[in-house]
Amino acid sequence: MINLLTIAPYNFLPAHTGGQKAMFLLYKYIARKVNITCVSTQTNDLSKAPFEVLPLFSDSPLRYINPLYFFKLKKLIRKRDISHVSIEHPYMGMLGLMLKNMCEVKLIVRSHNIEAVRFKSLNKWWWPLLQWYERYVHRRADHSFFITEEDRLYAVEHYKLAENKTSVLTYGSEIAQSMSIEEKKEEVKKIKAAYKVPQEMPLLLFNGSFNYEPNLNALQLLLNKILPLLLEKTTNFHLLVCGKNIPESIMNTAFPQTTIAGFVDDIDAVFKGSDIFLNPVWQGGGIKTKLVEALCYSCSAVSFENGAIGIPENIVDGKISIVDDEDSGAFADAVIHQASTTDHVVPHKFYFHFAWENIAQRFVDKINTMD
Repeated sequence: MINLLTIAPYNFLPAHTGGQKAMFLLYKYIARKVNITCVSTQTNDLSKAPFEVLPLFSDSPLRYINPLYFFKLKKLIRKRDISHVSIEHPYMGMLGLMLKNMCEVKLIVRSHNIEAVRFKSLNKWWWPLLQWYERYVHRRADHSFFITEEDRLYAVEHYKLAENKTSVLTYGSEIAQSMSIEEKKEEVKKIKAAYKVPQEMPLLLFNGSFNYEPNLNALQLLLNKILPLLLEKTTNFHLLVCGKNIPESIMNTAFPQTTIAGFVDDIDAVFKGSDIFLNPVWQGGGIKTKLVEALCYSCSAVSFENGAIGIPENIVDGKISIVDDEDSGAFADAVIHQASTTDHVVPHKFYFHFAWENIAQRFVDKINTMD
């Protein structure tokens, strides 16, 4: 059996954000198939981890360049006969390359985004430096996993990676099948009652972590441009906004047909009880994990094109409308259209594509055949 060392460079337990869940859930399912040792930071809550996590790294930003970690990991690799090392993002790339070259292990890079493209979209001046470093790490890895086919093709073209050293490893879900129409209606009824929304009104949801600039920009566009355009067409809807770090200026403003709820304890219940998920995100990279989760909970959805990257339209059977980035008018029209699809179930092929069990098996199959 393969002995795998995974390097999780930041706190991911408990897993709340999409990036944290992407690590935790992949490791959880991989641990059923290979021997896995995870090293991460010291502030993780290890009480419920179903795999071994060693709190090796400090939480200081200097952990990314501290050479002392190489010697600790070298000792661990020898002790546990590690054959493969997997890093998340390119940021621990130099450490990974040192381990590859000096410990004779295979190096795997798992990309959550093309990081240089993401920071370029956020107008960070230093993105070309990151692009150089990201390309350097990927070109020297034994295999690179990308979260979308679009990211993989970008890396092949712009980073000059060999096709056979790249694969897609998407974000996933533990939900095995669509809710029945009756189950969905019952959950929607509960959430509408909780937020005092008339039962006949479609409930629209936007959720995210709003200390992340693309999400905050999307929220501002939704409230300031899309919402007024939607109100010109209909008032038969209610918008619910959930998530951490919503600015006080928004929390304290009364928007028509809107509840700004902020953080909620059980966001899964809100997903289950919403009719349409809105994804007005046009910046950043990778797959938008909240969109995957919303579709898994049988929501219809409306998204800008950038926000829907990684969601094949041919596996959702019309449950999502995708419009051009920042086209607020088309977005509003699509919301009205999707109100007619809320009684449609999400097809089984969607759940098969995004099942963590299948994603983990693809990971294991690939590393079993690495040269």
